[in-house]
Amino acid sequence: MSLILPWLRYIQLYLGLPDDRIAEYHALHAKGYKALSVMEFTLSQQPFLCGEQFTLADIALYAYTNSTNYLVIQREFCTF
Repeated sequence: MSLILPWLRYIQLYLGLPDDRIAEYHALHAKGYKALSVMEFTLSQQPFLCGEQFTLADIALYAYTNSTNYLVIQREFCTF
């Protein structure tokens, strides 16, 4: 998903998304919101994604959530 969504966003913005890909784009967009919601809930319950210690998951998902402004996902879910 992480490589497909930016590609679809680029196509939509600059080339025009083909009609047969619009449903796929919206489905991936919804999955992105869901993933951010799960991360937000998890971080509201504990200091890091995998518990009490900082892990590689926090580093990897920081890059994902930090790029949400490029994917036009509202930053209301991001707490960094």
